[in-house]
Amino acid sequence: VFILIPVVFFLVSAFLVIAPIVQDPRIEILYALFFILGGLVLYFPFVCFKLDRGCF
Repeated sequence: VFILIPVVFFLVSAFLVIAPIVQDPRIEILYALFFILGGLVLYFPFVCFKLDRGCF
C-alpha cells in the first residue's frame, strides 16, 4: 500500500476524533476516553505480551 493512503486516513480519523472534543468538551467524552485507555492498559500485557493470568 502506498504510504500516503494510511497517513491521510490516520490524519482524517484523528481530526474526526479530536475536533468534537475541542469544540464541545463534556464529561461524557472523558468517560469514553478513560474506557478506551483502560482497554489499552489491559490489551498490551495480556494480548501483545501474552501474559498468563494464571486462571482459566
